[in-house]
Amino acid sequence: MKKKYAIFTIMIGKNKSYSYVENNFEYYAKKIDADLIICKEENFSKSYSSSKTYGVFGLERIQILELLNHYERVLCLDSDIIIHPEAPNIFENYPDDNYMYLLNEGLVFDRSYLLKKTIQILNENEILKHVHTRCTYYNVGVILFSKKQREFFEKINFKEIEKIIFDVNYFEQTYFNYLFMKYKFKVKELDHRFNWMDMFGRRSKRLDAHFIYYAGFGFTNRKDRKYELMIDDLFTFYSETLNGMIPPKKNAYYALRRFFYKNHFPINIPLLNYF
Repeated sequence: MKKKYAIFTIMIGKNKSYSYVENNFEYYAKKIDADLIICKEENFSKSYSSSKTYGVFGLERIQILELLNHYERVLCLDSDIIIHPEAPNIFENYPDDNYMYLLNEGLVFDRSYLLKKTIQILNENEILKHVHTRCTYYNVGVILFSKKQREFFEKINFKEIEKIIFDVNYFEQTYFNYLFMKYKFKVKELDHRFNWMDMFGRRSKRLDAHFIYYAGFGFTNRKDRKYELMIDDLFTFYSETLNGMIPPKKNAYYALRRFFYKNHFPINIPLLNYF
């Protein structure tokens, strides 16, 4: 008998953190009795990936429409997230399946300019009057869907996407927010502990969150170092093993970084972040 819940993530291409994150997601999926489904091949994004547009693989989230034929609810997670081993069951924390659940990052950053640009390009001037400074703008790194939101995916229009893909930053995330606004889908806000990003400050507090999202530079000053930090954090949680996996070879700064991160050192140390 199929499980009622699924976790969906996208891991296309090569990334040194994928195998560790996959093990982490498997641990959580087993804990909450959900299936883990990983997208590793392009489908909806294939026509656009050659453009090197940031976030194009995010279009594979559209596969969730098909998953909702088989599952009551689907949790969509970006692949640069790690889950605390003691994280509660998100499906139980947000039981009302009449709503989608996302973090409102508009409370922290003004993203109104992204929505305005999208709406202007799509010539939806009637909606424009509802866009104001610090307006609601949801982050799509963590989304909780249910069968009742199938209509959301049916409203996605690739002709509209093609109009904004080269001109709007975070085009896929912004397009989702445009759809939320235009069609007034029922959305409720996730607690930031289920989507903790560096925008919330206090990098030392991230290890207390349920889901840690290493978006952008991910608590570092160099994007190429964020994956090392993710792996460091995972092995901080899981002591030196993660479902039998061995930590990567330690570099000269590994032990020092681990000491400060594990002990929640309360200040930013740029030198450590650089390395």
